[in-house]
Amino acid sequence: MTADPKISVIMPVFNAAYHLQKSIESILNQDYTNWELLLIDDGSTDTSAQICESYARADSRIIFFHKKNNGVSSARNLGLTKAQGDYISFVDPDDYISPSFLSSLYKAVESKKNCIGICNYNIVHTDGEKKRYELPPAYILRDEVISPTEALSEILKSDGEFCGHAWDKLFPRQIISQISFDEGIDCFEDLLFCVEAILNSSAICLTNRANYFYVQHDSSILNRKYSRKYFTSFYALEKIRTELEESEYSDLARICEQRILEEINSQSLRCLKTLTFHERKQFARLFLGLIEKYPSKNMSLKTRLKRCAACLAFSFHLLT
Repeated sequence: MTADPKISVIMPVFNAAYHLQKSIESILNQDYTNWELLLIDDGSTDTSAQICESYARADSRIIFFHKKNNGVSSARNLGLTKAQGDYISFVDPDDYISPSFLSSLYKAVESKKNCIGICNYNIVHTDGEKKRYELPPAYILRDEVISPTEALSEILKSDGEFCGHAWDKLFPRQIISQISFDEGIDCFEDLLFCVEAILNSSAICLTNRANYFYVQHDSSILNRKYSRKYFTSFYALEKIRTELEESEYSDLARICEQRILEEINSQSLRCLKTLTFHERKQFARLFLGLIEKYPSKNMSLKTRLKRCAACLAFSFHLLT
């Protein structure tokens, strides 16, 4: 009897001591047993490294790496270079997974070549409330398999039927062997990685089981101060647009452009809302450049007015 293929689970860790044990224990409790867990400590200053070392000493399937702090993409990329599995999955250190997370995803993809597995997930708020994020019945009724074209169409939309996170998915190693996370991008880097993986895939297998638990610590995330981190999402979206235009899915570049237009509107308003006058000035020229590069198309009058207001506000900042 042929053994099940090995699955490498990559966990980037940075100052996650409070939640880390629950996350690691959820992997130890998997009913799929042929896995390895790569714990990549990204220069934590709390007790995360000690926790990782303790688990690595206790279970030979857990491998611990320590590196200088350089961000989540750098940590994940180190994991990708060290992983020995036939499949790759990602789990964040403050989240956790159900015992059937790996087995259900593997079952979805095992009979198909170059297929990415995607599962549902729960959003767990800090007050313990859970919100299930469900895939639409149309997908579930279609044998849980969709084409790369359908997947790209959905993942690029801001209100698509599934998200561009790396952590609710199972990737065959061969389709991501030449892909890495862009370490110069701090927002939407997951989306860029997923799009590049889908471009190399032959199908996407969906499972309606909500086996991933995404812990959301701050319900007011949209009120956080705007920063360069969020602006780098445009670098990701523009890179995606270029890659689509150069691929067999070039007609989908318009969906990416529409997403860029939406992000210009939402992020420019967030910048104006959360930053002081002097803090906004560093972004004024950047947003005006995007507004000029991506003129409004098929927008409602209300959205156009908001865009014009942002344009006037940023222009004023440059004049003062």
